Amino acid sequence: MSSYLDKCDKGFVILAKKIGHFADENGYKVYIVGGVVRDILLGKKNLDLDITVEGDCLTFAKKIAVRLKAQLKIYEQFQTATLTLKDGVRIDLAMTRQEKYASAAVLPEVSPGSINDDLFRRDFTINAMAIVINKERFGELIDLYKGSEDLNNKCIRILHPRSFIDDPTRILRAVRFEQRLGFQIEAKTLRCLKDSIRKNLDLKVKPPRHFAEFKKFFLEADVSKHVARIKELRGVRVLDSRGNIDLETLNVVVERVKIIRQNKDYDKAGRWWPIYFFSLLEKKNTHQLEKLSKEVQLDNFLSLSLMQIRECQSVIRQLTNKAKRDSEIYQLLKPFTELALLYFYARTDNGLAIKRIDDFVSIFSHITLDVNGDDLKNMGYPSTDVIGQALELLLLKKIDKKLAAKKDELKEAQILLKRRFSRNMENMNGTNRSGESRSEEGS
Repeated sequence: MSSYLDKCDKGFVILAKKIGHFADENGYKVYIVGGVVRDILLGKKNLDLDITVEGDCLTFAKKIAVRLKAQLKIYEQFQTATLTLKDGVRIDLAMTRQEKYASAAVLPEVSPGSINDDLFRRDFTINAMAIVINKERFGELIDLYKGSEDLNNKCIRILHPRSFIDDPTRILRAVRFEQRLGFQIEAKTLRCLKDSIRKNLDLKVKPPRHFAEFKKFFLEADVSKHVARIKELRGVRVLDSRGNIDLETLNVVVERVKIIRQNKDYDKAGRWWPIYFFSLLEKKNTHQLEKLSKEVQLDNFLSLSLMQIRECQSVIRQLTNKAKRDSEIYQLLKPFTELALLYFYARTDNGLAIKRIDDFVSIFSHITLDVNGDDLKNMGYPSTDVIGQALELLLLKKIDKKLAAKKDELKEAQILLKRRFSRNMENMNGTNRSGESRSEEGS
């Protein structure tokens, strides 16, 4: 009998067989499920495995981890586990389960179920297939809802009419799969989707959960197309209650990022999704950004970075001012987070502005003084704020290339401290004289 795994990578098949044989030895039924099956049928390469187990999943996970000499991480709350092999391959394990929804948009009640129950609870037919990996039926496809037919027809279809009511985040997933795969949302499914939005079911999802799903748009290859489609369907209200987001700025940023990522120094994994996200919100006011940040529970770093992008156009204008010294550029950019700076970089194609951000990141922010506070104390000056101010001024002069060596820093420090200390003494004497006069008047 032909196997649906015949065309898969040899190492992938060997691993699946090992897991299947182990399951046979221990009395478990195991299946490859979900998106992995979809990708196998589409002929896409697979590295990781999603396995569902009929029976005690966590006990199975502990045993198979020993057999495969894999690192094991268990999630008791969800009754799932992850194995990581020495070569980095990941195996996600979950029990076959069924779900019941008490009301719209709430998390379901989960209980053990059969493979049929497990497939029925899934979002779309193309993700509701399984491949058996037990020895006797190895490679057999379980396709109860014609998912393979929908794959051939390039169609996104829900399994039942309540799908978007039970879980409105499936609205976002429908668009994501439609755009990623180049498929089309089937007519009845699209009607159900629009009806759920019209009834505001998407707004019943807790914002952090809703945003976690929306954030996946920014990890897709064609971000602009994904976001434009969900905006067309009015499904971006997690960011704006009226669905207003700045697609024009997003399109500009996406094109700039394509150029920036050609530079390997900038193309670091995980750094780009916030840049796309910020671009949708640059024109929002402070109150709107603070409200959104709190609702979706952004961490402190992301929240601060988001607030800072409102200064984008002002910063870029200053960066293009040819008269500004390097030290002034340093002072301008120093308060901003790395993400905010990267966003400014993606929002301009002005050569001078780009060079100055590059210089700040790669040169200015790494410049340090050869002298320190102890050196200045040894000159005979007390430990006061004056020393700290002097060190700041020395650093600015060094950035402007006015100080070449430690001796130059010490010489300049002596001048600065003498001038500043003398000024402080004059202020103190003036205060004392004023106090004496008042005392005489009152006597």
